[in-house]
Amino acid sequence: MDQIMSAIIKSMVRFKVLVFLASHPKDEFNAMEIAQRIRSSYENVIGALRGYGKRYNKALSLVSLGLATQTEKEPGISFYRITPAGIEFAERVRRDSLDNTVKLSFVCIEENGNSVIRARVEW
Repeated sequence: MDQIMSAIIKSMVRFKVLVFLASHPKDEFNAMEIAQRIRSSYENVIGALRGYGKRYNKALSLVSLGLATQTEKEPGISFYRITPAGIEFAERVRRDSLDNTVKLSFVCIEENGNSVIRARVEW
């Protein structure tokens, strides 16, 4: 569990993807749909889901950590869904944040003229 929390803390995109998938537990989404829904780049979402280059370690991806599954329904198009372990982890973070074991803080900042939401998770 500590490795999973460490991975989530290191990447806000991983956290946002996990929360998005947890809020739609019965649905599958491709990476582009997720990117549009959480307002992130496609490359960052791919990195969070399955690793991407040097920036997103494959071993710390949501799929490698067992929090999401990847299926290929069409050639070259993968779909992602949260796993029972992912739901359990998201619920634990939600529950722990209610009793202040986990502190989630969100800050809205200006970045190149755009409002950007940044979050920090403390365990």
